[in-house]
Amino acid sequence: MKYEDLSFTIKDSKGEDVICDVKKVIPIEEETYVVFTNYFLDENDEFIMYYGKINEVNNEFQLEVISDEKTISKIKEVEQDEIVSYVNEQVQENLSLEDEDVFNEQTFIRKNEIGVDIEYSVVGYYNVDGMGLPEYMIYTDFVPEDNEFGIRLFVDRVIDQNNFESTTAEEQEKVLKIYSTEIRRLIGIEG
Repeated sequence: MKYEDLSFTIKDSKGEDVICDVKKVIPIEEETYVVFTNYFLDENDEFIMYYGKINEVNNEFQLEVISDEKTISKIKEVEQDEIVSYVNEQVQENLSLEDEDVFNEQTFIRKNEIGVDIEYSVVGYYNVDGMGLPEYMIYTDFVPEDNEFGIRLFVDRVIDQNNFESTTAEEQEKVLKIYSTEIRRLIGIEG
């Protein structure tokens, strides 16, 4: 997401003008912070995000670029809280669906790796091309995990409406990375 009225120009290290767009405004305590990008790419071909604080000086707003890791960590924590909230809302929304046309049961029981029956809840479905049956089902057992989602997530490949198969760790990581990017786009952290 881009805030149309919050684009600005800064000078790069060579003194050239670079247009930046604010991707997220984050109020924390009495301060206003922003996450912005100049659309330059990092080594993973993702937009480099910068952090700043909005200061009002003589009735004008100024951007103070933040490089302090403690402050950046605080901003990222708020972003992560928003991601966790979004995932939790999706799970709750899926659990409340009663329509018979829902793709599949929103909760299911499956034996875990040590043979214990565990109830899982569907977080969502993912389809690469947006057409036809979803290719992947993302689900959770609500076990807390130190990741950006706040809970442990799993990914299965969809065979048909009632059949799923496990994915490799690499495939799960790939799908969850795409899912994370989509969540960030939906809640306005990335565009």
